[in-house]
Amino acid sequence: IILASMYRHLAHAPDFLRRIEAVLAPAEADGSLGRAIVANRGEAHERAKLLARAIQALRPPFAGQVEICRAIRVARG
Repeated sequence: IILASMYRHLAHAPDFLRRIEAVLAPAEADGSLGRAIVANRGEAHERAKLLARAIQALRPPFAGQVEICRAIRVARG
């Protein structure tokens, strides 16, 4: 997915993409690239949890009514 996104954004720079592929190929072949991606995603998830706890928002004044309307829509199909 990441490489596909890179190709779309860097399609006008084929030499650069060839160099990147050449550099990443050994890491992909030995599995270290995949492990690094998993580790980075895990770290991002942990940081996101901390940030989410730090965000406080007041409940909107009509939140109860919105939930009731949603429940009615769901019940009616």
